Amino acid sequence: MERRRPAPRREEVPMDHDQVIDLLPSYVKRTLPPPLRREVEHHLERCAECRGARDVAEALREIAEEGGDDDKHPSSAEIVAFATGDASLTGGQLPDLRAHLESCPECADLVERVREVERRLEQGSGHGRERPVASAATGTGGWRFTPPVAIAASVALLVAGAAIGRALTQAPLPGGAVPLVLVAAPERGAREAIEVPAAPGLVMLAVELAAPPAEAIDAGMTARIVRDGREIWSAPIRPEQARESLARCGAVAVAVPGRTLRGEGLSLRLESRSGELLLAVPLQAVPAAP
Repeated sequence: MERRRPAPRREEVPMDHDQVIDLLPSYVKRTLPPPLRREVEHHLERCAECRGARDVAEALREIAEEGGDDDKHPSSAEIVAFATGDASLTGGQLPDLRAHLESCPECADLVERVREVERRLEQGSGHGRERPVASAATGTGGWRFTPPVAIAASVALLVAGAAIGRALTQAPLPGGAVPLVLVAAPERGAREAIEVPAAPGLVMLAVELAAPPAEAIDAGMTARIVRDGREIWSAPIRPEQARESLARCGAVAVAVPGRTLRGEGLSLRLESRSGELLLAVPLQAVPAAP
């Protein structure tokens, strides 16, 4: 009797730089599912540029966890904006930032690390140029273009959550982002998908909860972008950020990277620290306005 030949194994397509950068926030927070974590680690083993971005993400996470985003230090978003020459910094902020960096070696070192990542990305490594991609994580393919500055800034803003609650005051918002308001239905979700622009940079979502539980705000919340049941991005919303945002615009502001808002099956979830689902809104990515 003829033995059956085993079916050929499906060849997995390794992650590209953009996909790894998108997953770094969850990677450094140790929240990635094991299969995705292994794919990211496999890419990091052979990509010095993404290892540099990971190191910056780790440093920013540590600053956020140790209270670095407080009155004594610039926010991680401000540090990255200063390091990359982002125009969102106002003239009044620059003198204070420069003075702080002269007296704080930790923050000055972080600025240099962000700049080093940007320099490496600009030295012809393939980042920032159009290239074909096919994703083992999402099963999608196409062409992407990712400016090096956007990579570094996105890592910083997502890991530390520093833009949440403050970014609505920036004019213009980085990356041409636009503010949107998602109103929660009584069943804690929208029946129809909300259209959001898949723009480069950040997209600001102002989530208006009908009655946000005070205990959820005081304990801290987490915003998640989910595609077909799989988390592809998350960021913490600290109590002071939520309260500040609610006071300013009556909604919880969430800064989401435009690169994650692609494809079908997207939704935004807002959860309490204990894991209680506060809001689940389906999202429909649409091309950004020119």
